[in-house]
Amino acid sequence: MAHPEIQQREAVDYAAIPLQVTMEEMTAALPRLWPEVHAWLSQRGARPAGAPFIRYLTAPPGGEWSIEIGIPAVGEISSDDRVVAGSFPAGRYAVMVHTGPYEGLGSANAELQAWAASAALTFQLDDTAQGSVWRNHSEFYLTDPGTEPDPAKWQTEIVYLLAD
Repeated sequence: MAHPEIQQREAVDYAAIPLQVTMEEMTAALPRLWPEVHAWLSQRGARPAGAPFIRYLTAPPGGEWSIEIGIPAVGEISSDDRVVAGSFPAGRYAVMVHTGPYEGLGSANAELQAWAASAALTFQLDDTAQGSVWRNHSEFYLTDPGTEPDPAKWQTEIVYLLAD
């Protein structure tokens, strides 16, 4: 799927580590945090149920981003001091798969946002004291760079929860 589309999705549970980071800090954090979440799930008898992800809560241009780095999961999980248990909400999503290096994800997100705007679709946001927060804007990393060394073949699924 190289072109945007709308998909209906069920709720999906996950475990994640929340962070406040700049874009540059995020890139350095990913390789160590996904294995940490995977180990955390394993220690609790839960298991991964999908591709690792970044969930963007806020991402102001040039500022610190509020994100969660995690893995969809099956099994009994509950939050602790480091890892939060969460759930992607069920609903209609604008979805697109980007194939290529991660440097292209900014353009791919912009393409998906432009497509949604041209189709008069809006994303579901929550208004908070800190500003608007996406209910679900995530990137799922479908290809493991450890097993596929060619960045031209990497696939990342971009999803935005749509407002009803």
